[in-house]
Amino acid sequence: MKTKNSTGAKQSEDAPMKGIERHSVTTKAGNTLQFFYNPENNLVVVDLIAKNELGGNELVRITLDENKMLGHTNPLKAGFSSTNLKTPAEWCEKFGVEIIDPNGWNRKNPNSMEIPISCQTFRDKYWLSTTHIADRTKYDEYKHLLE
Repeated sequence: MKTKNSTGAKQSEDAPMKGIERHSVTTKAGNTLQFFYNPENNLVVVDLIAKNELGGNELVRITLDENKMLGHTNPLKAGFSSTNLKTPAEWCEKFGVEIIDPNGWNRKNPNSMEIPISCQTFRDKYWLSTTHIADRTKYDEYKHLLE
C-alpha cells in the first residue's frame, strides 16, 4: 500500500506488521471481506469494505476477542463449575445484574434468596425473574453464560 508522508510529497511502501495474518476475499456482491489476526494480543479483526454510489468506500469493522467468544464453551475455566456455589446476590454482582422480582425463587421460603446455588441453578431462576442490568461492563463480559 502506498502512503504519503506528512508533507504529501513523498510516497513509500508500508511494511506489513510482523506476525499479523491477513486474508482478503471478494464477496458475490463485489465487496471486499478482510480478516486480520494478531497473535500477540489474540485479536481477530474483520472488515467489510463496500463501494458506495459516490465512488467512495464504506467500512464496517468488527474486532473479536477469541477468549470472550469461546468463554461459554468452557465455563469451568471461568469459575462457573457446578460445585462453585454463591448466593443469588453474589451471582448478580458477578454478572452485573439485579433481580427486581424474584419470580424464579420459592416465595414460600423467605430465605430462598440467601441459599448458595450453582451458576446453572442461578441461570434457570434468573430467566424466570424480572431483572435489570446494573453494570453493563460486567453484563457484557458474562452475558453468554446467562443465555
